[in-house]
Amino acid sequence: MAVTRANVLVGMGTFSVDTTDVGSTHGGVTIEKTQDVYEKKIDQKLDAIALYPIGTKMSVKTNIGEATLENMKTVWSESTSVTSSGTSRHLDGGITTSLTERALSFNGKSPEGYNRTYQFHKAVVVGASQHAIKKDDQVVFPVEFRCLPDFTKTTGEEYYTITDYAV
Repeated sequence: MAVTRANVLVGMGTFSVDTTDVGSTHGGVTIEKTQDVYEKKIDQKLDAIALYPIGTKMSVKTNIGEATLENMKTVWSESTSVTSSGTSRHLDGGITTSLTERALSFNGKSPEGYNRTYQFHKAVVVGASQHAIKKDDQVVFPVEFRCLPDFTKTTGEEYYTITDYAV
């Protein structure tokens, strides 16, 4: 198989949550789509004779590289606001009793040199997120978003839209 170097993508652009740029990421962005299937099996064959889709999951993972209180609020899915009082700012945290649906977008380049934008219509923060404050490493906030289908969209467009456009 021939290899076309121009089709090998490198690099990342911006990452936004609800149209707010969260700044730099560390280690890129990982998009995962999982397709669960039912295997139709019979005694006479050693493998499945057919597969049927029974579930789909999508997730987006990244490490947010800018340690702002606003980014921590997003990563920990806090419902309170970042507040200012005189010369200080603070974020209060507590028990989260509901999940906030967010829109995600990030961009980079397509193989043809166009700008490529990924847009996920609905996503919620899931999983654990921890960060460490160390002498010899930068602080990053790992975050995982579980993408949900938006059933107001046309069939086949419920999760995301990826657009390549000329600069």
